Amino acid sequence: MEPEMRYHFSFLCRVVLFVALWQLSRTDCPADGRTWVPFENSCYHFVHGEEDTAKSYSIADAKKFCTANGTSLVQISSAEENEFIVKYSPSVWKGNLNVWLGMSYDTTVRKFRWFDQTEMGYKNWEDSPELSPVNTCVALHLSTGKWRKMSCVDEPQYGVVCQAEGETDEDCPKDGKKWKASGTWCYRYVEMGEGAKPYTFEAAKELCNGHDLLQISDAEENQYIVDYGSSVWKSNINVWLGMYYDTDVDALRWLNNNNSMSYTNYEDGGDTVDTCVAMHLSSGQWMKVSCREDMQHGVVCETSDKPVEASKAKSSPLLTALVVLSVVAILCMSAVLWFVHQRNNPGSSILSAFEYHPPFRSPAGDETCLVSVEENDDP
Repeated sequence: MEPEMRYHFSFLCRVVLFVALWQLSRTDCPADGRTWVPFENSCYHFVHGEEDTAKSYSIADAKKFCTANGTSLVQISSAEENEFIVKYSPSVWKGNLNVWLGMSYDTTVRKFRWFDQTEMGYKNWEDSPELSPVNTCVALHLSTGKWRKMSCVDEPQYGVVCQAEGETDEDCPKDGKKWKASGTWCYRYVEMGEGAKPYTFEAAKELCNGHDLLQISDAEENQYIVDYGSSVWKSNINVWLGMYYDTDVDALRWLNNNNSMSYTNYEDGGDTVDTCVAMHLSSGQWMKVSCREDMQHGVVCETSDKPVEASKAKSSPLLTALVVLSVVAILCMSAVLWFVHQRNNPGSSILSAFEYHPPFRSPAGDETCLVSVEENDDP
């Protein structure tokens, strides 16, 4: 193999491997092979057993399981987070059970504290007989959302939810509006906490003030909007999606043409001119409605919390697959080139085939002498 070819091939390998490692490692939740669900500023892993049921642990084993992976047992700091755990659990577990909270009674300060020693702000205690404070832990009842004091030493078996840090609202727009971060995206629920007001499709777009009307890329994001939207609005309503019927292509498409229609969740119904789409918060399904005549009650605006990224991180699996395939192709090419090199140069090592050869090198000593003599011979 020529020196220049070896250099360029080595450089190409390094670039592709760098891109592959960067793409595979970039994530807002732990990249440990487990399924993590983002919500607000944290990520949650619902520990599974067999057949999508919750795997039960004692409090000691639950704490050990989460901390061994660099995360913590779930600690709830708001009513919205409490509601999220309660409502999301049935979508990942078949059974409605109880889960451990990362909390116990601290005898040194004589009150309940989270395992990381932070004080409790939000609390949602169940009315139940008081237990002896010593060796008392806490579990969340998924059927009621209430917290119950349980004995740590009796080692009851409950479900486990591990928690890790995720995105923060600090990366969201600073426009005086209330934005919520989830994954690499920020969402603004218009009239949040006051009950949603009805808006036409055009009015909904204007409310987002230059940001996108909600555009959903996968089932996880769809479920997140259903869960969080139900916790901030008082009733089950319909939410506008940033989608319309494009007569040029005879199909529904997102307002932002950069986003592909990779995920859909339609109810039955045909496409017609002047068709837009809204989501039922009660079911998560999408219904086709009139853009001009229908008024939907919910508006959710979204924007990337990383302006330099033009596409959603949630759409990155395809790019990841392409990068991985490119790496495999280059490795196969490397093997073929090495085999050809070995056949033409028996006895050479594998390292010599891929050693670094800069494209520019200093001339050897005899070459400099030759140049010097030629220069001296000139009249």
